[in-house]
Amino acid sequence: MTSSSAHSFAISARPRRALGPLAAALVASSFALGCAPAEDEPGERALPGGLPVALARAELWRAAPPAEGQGPADGGGPKVMCGERDLRVEGSSLEVSTAECDHAVLRQPALADLARGDELTVWVWWSTLDAPEPATGRLRLFLGPDEVWQESVAIPGRADLREVHVRSPADLPAGAPITFVVSNHGANAWTLGEVVVRKAE
Repeated sequence: MTSSSAHSFAISARPRRALGPLAAALVASSFALGCAPAEDEPGERALPGGLPVALARAELWRAAPPAEGQGPADGGGPKVMCGERDLRVEGSSLEVSTAECDHAVLRQPALADLARGDELTVWVWWSTLDAPEPATGRLRLFLGPDEVWQESVAIPGRADLREVHVRSPADLPAGAPITFVVSNHGANAWTLGEVVVRKAE
């Protein structure tokens, strides 16, 4: 991302204690049931009472070619792109298996309108990470062309969970692309939970 966009949004990522895949899935499922009603329609900004609405859904993510700035991280030799066979929907979350690939670009159209300053909440977690030699995994989230969150994760490493809060740096209409990128080394599993949005106060 450019230096100007790097300062155009507020970010908060809360690390959690290490969780097994089942525990993490249960936490994310509970969050989704309480915060992302299934009846949301594209173009909605918020429900009565200020409840968040879904910006993305697990079953709608698709493997896609990388746009500019979304390609594999530098270094580490040739990159194998993940495809649909490497994705698995589990309830309200999407697991990316890197057993046969090491870079995934997942994309879907936004299900709701975003205004500058609207707050997104994203849950991301991963199982115990392993690789033939020490490496770094990288997770990134884009709203349209804007990178709004990224995190580097040491491999090998323990299972962990992130509750990420970001503010939209710009208006984004329903239907605009949302992109989640995973760069990985080794046969690991990374999971993206629901992405929800609250209207700015």
